Amino acid sequence: MSSYESKKNMTVNAVEISAGDYYKSWVAYDALVQASSQSSFRSVWKVLACTCCPEPTCWESQVTEILPANLLSRIRWYDHALGGENACSSANASTSSLSSADLHQLREHFVSHHQRIELILVALQPSLERICSLMRYQIEQHEQLQQLNLVDARFIVQECKYACNGWVAVTHLMRGVAKLDRMKYLKYVTSLAGVSGGNSPNMMALTHKTGSLESFFARLSDETLSQHMNNQTPVGLVAQAFMDCLDALSRCWLDHVVTATTAIGITHGTKGTPNTILVERVLRRLHGSRLLKALGSLRTPMTGTGIEMRQLRDYETYPLADHYVALFDDVGPEFGTHSIGFPPRIFDEAKREFAEIRRSQRTKLWEYFYKTIRPAYCLELKRLLVGVDGEDFAFGIGLGSSVTEVLARLVASIQLLVKASDLTVWMADDEFVTFQRVAALLGQSGATVRRTSIYDVVEQSTANLLSPSDAMGEEKEEQEQIERLVFVSLVNSCTQKVVSVDWIEHVPLSTIVVLDVTQAVANLPLTLGPVVVRPNVFLVGSLIKHARCGEGLGFLTYPAAEIGVIASPASGWTASLSGLVENETLVTGTHQLLYDDGLEWDGGTPSCVEASFVATSVLKTMANVQSQHDYVQNIKIAFLARVRTLLSDSQVAALSDSNTIAIPVTKIVENLPFGLDYKIVHGVAYLRIGFGVHNLDYHLDALVELLEATGMLS
Repeated sequence: MSSYESKKNMTVNAVEISAGDYYKSWVAYDALVQASSQSSFRSVWKVLACTCCPEPTCWESQVTEILPANLLSRIRWYDHALGGENACSSANASTSSLSSADLHQLREHFVSHHQRIELILVALQPSLERICSLMRYQIEQHEQLQQLNLVDARFIVQECKYACNGWVAVTHLMRGVAKLDRMKYLKYVTSLAGVSGGNSPNMMALTHKTGSLESFFARLSDETLSQHMNNQTPVGLVAQAFMDCLDALSRCWLDHVVTATTAIGITHGTKGTPNTILVERVLRRLHGSRLLKALGSLRTPMTGTGIEMRQLRDYETYPLADHYVALFDDVGPEFGTHSIGFPPRIFDEAKREFAEIRRSQRTKLWEYFYKTIRPAYCLELKRLLVGVDGEDFAFGIGLGSSVTEVLARLVASIQLLVKASDLTVWMADDEFVTFQRVAALLGQSGATVRRTSIYDVVEQSTANLLSPSDAMGEEKEEQEQIERLVFVSLVNSCTQKVVSVDWIEHVPLSTIVVLDVTQAVANLPLTLGPVVVRPNVFLVGSLIKHARCGEGLGFLTYPAAEIGVIASPASGWTASLSGLVENETLVTGTHQLLYDDGLEWDGGTPSCVEASFVATSVLKTMANVQSQHDYVQNIKIAFLARVRTLLSDSQVAALSDSNTIAIPVTKIVENLPFGLDYKIVHGVAYLRIGFGVHNLDYHLDALVELLEATGMLS
């Protein structure tokens, strides 16, 4: 009796299947483990006969063996289309238009292919483990692998052939799935419990193990590897065998993506990763391979009329790749929350250009700053904050060297209007230390300081005042007296949570809102125009983070003077440059300060002349924030797809749209590399990983390897 007939005669109802029995992956894993232990097959080509294809191509030229019928009966595909009393109604609805014959044919074809794939992977695992064991043994015996003998090398090469055969077999089986009728397949596939590699208990783990075989050569230089390959030494033979494994693995995944796309139009992986990123991941593994680079170094460039092949550039298939590769030097993995401001080449070029400006302007440098540099810089700032030039929004910008400086100016202005004892300060209990410090100083002066969670602050503000006695959203008479001061970070430094600003329009004029946008600028596409024109709203921030413009660039936005709740800010002498000629800063005969239009909130001697020029050059060179955000999100998505199995659902739920992620963890590792760091909030440690436009996909290899090796995501 053939394998097909054996399966055909089996009774589906022999096993009662309830909703709770539906295995989330492709097959019953324990049955696969038993298959591996019972099988004596040394080559995975001999695991099963493929008789379900109308035109078999998977095994047509191979010697095959039939899996025992008693084992086949245990490897049943758990799908929702099995019918019976316990079948899911939604699944029945999705397959109701299929005839019994169609359903049977689909199941026999699709299920048997995926069963075989998993069996091959189970048989493939011992070969990969044996390769790793042999290599570890050789490294222990010969630290530099220089003394690897030919006999041992041949054992390793033979195991690599088995592994290659396994991936090639999986590739052929994946192509076999494409033989299904597309329209019938579409009706059937919705009732499956798992349909892709992301659900396989072995696929991702064996992919990683195969792709990392070359790490055994970590102690050999690229030049030494090239020499071994060229001289066909035992080490060179093993290196080539590893390249064969990488070749088979890469072709398997490329076929996987192509088959899924062309068969039923699947454009995303099981975990939501776009196919373009899945393909890029394969290409990145090839492009980042030291073995392949060592091999390529042996190639003699073509001469004469020949055209030398151009190497695939990092992230070439991603939007703006050419732009960013041209802008940034690749310094390797760097994921620090400070180094997300990693400067492009234009940063140093602008500094050199400013040195020429300083020499040419001499004593007229400040005049040049106020007439040329400052207006251009403020225009770029407005684009960052409101998404356009800012002409439709009446607000000004005050400059300083840091957030602390401009915030001190703002608080001093508030204290001119209200006694500290009459002021209530509201802020989140996990706010950045800048706000904490200012609030503490106000508390020492007699103000009431109330700290709660940022969620409570935002939730209460949508319907109630931040004070228990008032309702923020209710109609009430406007009060000139300032009663409340609210500190909020748009993106929280510690947890990277993003706060909505919708509630701000309901805040009464008696409450001043100070919104820190330091972590949000050039991170998220901002459209804060309706916020910055509010009479009682002030934004503070700097460009040291995602804007990658460096230090000395604090700023403050303020509403138009005619509507602002603070008419006379406690600013510095540069707020009235026109008074320099007569050495006056007061309206004659009064205590009223003089202010120049657009400079009302400026400070003392400008400390950001060079920094403003450099920042303007950087901001003009970089793509718009939406494009930057999209670029970084591609990297972030690729990273999360690779570590998803290491993260709990609660850890994933804690992530936000910020380009920096903060993952709550229970394990703290000392001496973190790549700029990673921790923030501890209420006893909870957050591991912060900063992604930026200077990052490339292959940088993730080192990061993921570190996280897996240390278990620091637990």
